[in-house]
Amino acid sequence: MRAQDAALAVYPARNWQARTQVELHRAGVLIRSGDVDEGARHLVRVLGAVPGELRHDGLLHHSAVMSLKMAPPAQAARASIAEARELLAAKGDA
Repeated sequence: MRAQDAALAVYPARNWQARTQVELHRAGVLIRSGDVDEGARHLVRVLGAVPGELRHDGLLHHSAVMSLKMAPPAQAARASIAEARELLAAKGDA
């Protein structure tokens, strides 16, 4: 978490892509540390703040998918993970 905080301190607010990627990595850290629901909810909050047409930016999409893959297989069916996957699958600005 400190590494994400340090990275965010370096990126200007206008660098939405880098800042969003850092927050998606934070979601992965939460998931990997065992807080699957909070990690998935964080991912949803972060992606939800990105305009729909930008949500499918390749770098962001890849970071989000990799973060979700950090969930243990036994946790992959959790409602929070399903909600995050649905948001990733949504097209356009929906």
